[in-house]
Amino acid sequence: MEHVYRPVLRNCAKAFDGKPPVDGEALAMQCLAPWEQGSRMRQISRQKLYGFLNLAVQRGHLKPIYRPPAALPEVLKPKRNTI
Repeated sequence: MEHVYRPVLRNCAKAFDGKPPVDGEALAMQCLAPWEQGSRMRQISRQKLYGFLNLAVQRGHLKPIYRPPAALPEVLKPKRNTI
């Protein structure tokens, strides 16, 4: 399970190198950039990232400005017919 959340959390840590992101939406977009919009891996990564950011803000490790956006539109890929 570690392979699922480690890449997105590593991206999150890298996002704070140098100039930090302006808000939670910018941070989320930067962290999720490596995955194609609508892919299952991006959906899972987003879920793990949002959980981490909410917990970090709740516990005071991050400023409230970095709370993830309530709704970040994602373009979903159409499902393939395998019949």
